[in-house]
Amino acid sequence: DEYVCVLQILTEKEENGEQVPDKIQIQLLKTDPEIPIMERFVKNGERRGLSNAMEIATIWLERALKEQQ
Repeated sequence: DEYVCVLQILTEKEENGEQVPDKIQIQLLKTDPEIPIMERFVKNGERRGLSNAMEIATIWLERALKEQQ
């Protein structure tokens, strides 16, 4: 794939006695190894909750793939 999303858990919180992801960083990156690493970053953001982060990552990936066609 030409793009990937990287999700990194920045903070966790306790919910019903279990640790769950709270603040998550999302990065949309190009995968072309010929491009310098700092130029591979397309988008960067943060979301609260894993489902919110996954949702925005999916949207970013779908849009990026549509634009390349």
